Amino acid sequence: MEVATSTVAWLVVAALVAGFVDAVVGGGGLVQLPALLVGLPQATPVQLLATNKLSSICGTTVSAATYYRRVRPDPRTFGPLMALAFTGSLGGAVLASHLPRRVFDPIVLVALVVVGAFVATRPRLGAETALRFSGRRHLAAAMLTGALIGCYDGALGPGTGSFLVFALVGLLGYAFVEASAKARLANWATNLAALCVFVPQGAVLWKLGLLMGAANLVGGYVGARTAVARGSGFVRGFFLLVVAAFVVRIGGGWWAGGDRRLPHLGASRLGGDRGEAVRFLATLTRVETEAAARAVVNEARKRDWDARHHCSAFVLGPDGGLQRSSDDGEPAGTAGAPMLEVLLGAGVSDVVAVVSRWFGGVLLGAGGLVRAYGDAVRAALADAGTLTRARLLEVAVELGHGEAGRVESELRARGGLVLDVSHAERVRLVLGAAPAELDRLRATVAELTGGLADPVVTGERWVDRP
Repeated sequence: MEVATSTVAWLVVAALVAGFVDAVVGGGGLVQLPALLVGLPQATPVQLLATNKLSSICGTTVSAATYYRRVRPDPRTFGPLMALAFTGSLGGAVLASHLPRRVFDPIVLVALVVVGAFVATRPRLGAETALRFSGRRHLAAAMLTGALIGCYDGALGPGTGSFLVFALVGLLGYAFVEASAKARLANWATNLAALCVFVPQGAVLWKLGLLMGAANLVGGYVGARTAVARGSGFVRGFFLLVVAAFVVRIGGGWWAGGDRRLPHLGASRLGGDRGEAVRFLATLTRVETEAAARAVVNEARKRDWDARHHCSAFVLGPDGGLQRSSDDGEPAGTAGAPMLEVLLGAGVSDVVAVVSRWFGGVLLGAGGLVRAYGDAVRAALADAGTLTRARLLEVAVELGHGEAGRVESELRARGGLVLDVSHAERVRLVLGAAPAELDRLRATVAELTGGLADPVVTGERWVDRP
């Protein structure tokens, strides 16, 4: 993949900042992953995640080593913590392919608010180490922390370091600096676990990832030394700043809801032809229910009965909350998961993708399969085109028969969205408007009717727009 020099330069700068933030208190992904998303719009989500992990492990390696030399954390705690974090991260990566991310957003948001409030209202928390458990209970608490937060890192990721720091301070009773040291070691293990999944898939952009990794390494070294030198008060303040940034970012995205894109109404597009040189055929179909999505998969099996595999992925619901994928006999994680990643990366919903594969005598390997299935869906999306689905207010206006036609025509001419028209004793227009457009719509209706009509908000509706 070719990346412009200017893009590489600012991604390297972003990695430098991310390394510093991550070394101090965790949360470097808040800087680095969004930078990758903006800088590499042509990359697949799995490529972005894999490259982010490669860069991150460079920074966590040097920051963990720096903390270890200067703080000397107890291996009887950080050893089991790292082992369980590694195992949990592997499990979380598997869990991620079966559960939609939006399910977690409200949970993570509430957890961040509670964590931030808890630390902010207890100024002495983490100022010095005062362990709450001893012996086996201390070890069990550390292992449970590693397993749960490691699983979260594998499934989602943002804020892993911050959650580790809070758990080690709030649950186990460590001071902030010592907690940051152990958190860096555990975070290194979760990054390694993620790369154990991504590297065999051929998803890492090695050249860019190593350049960013070098910058992340420098940032991690400076951040770790700064945290050790400045002490727990500095780490506590930085912790609250990072948690606040996460609340704004995750909370803003969750409350906004956002528009969703979906394949053009009724569209069913193919990403290739069945010929000797083509072994993958992608079909995209718009659907509204899980039953309809599975019916499309079954239809592909009947239509292309001679294909060896019919792998599938679908995203349903106005918020994309229902997500499923199937490898249909291909090696685990090489077909359905990358197909689903492409759909999620494109921001589409109410769509099922089916890729049928005919064996052409060439073994592609895991990485080749990941790229082939993802590219097939990507090509089909480009061919199909999309609509934007927006959540609008339903605004009802009742008019006399004599003026309804004129008002409706004028509203359409001014760009108004007329959703429904019903005729009874009076004509009822149902208009669509975003909340920010409501006052302007009221003013327009008042102008067209001389102030006689009273627009009433009656509900909400998801509406498709070109």
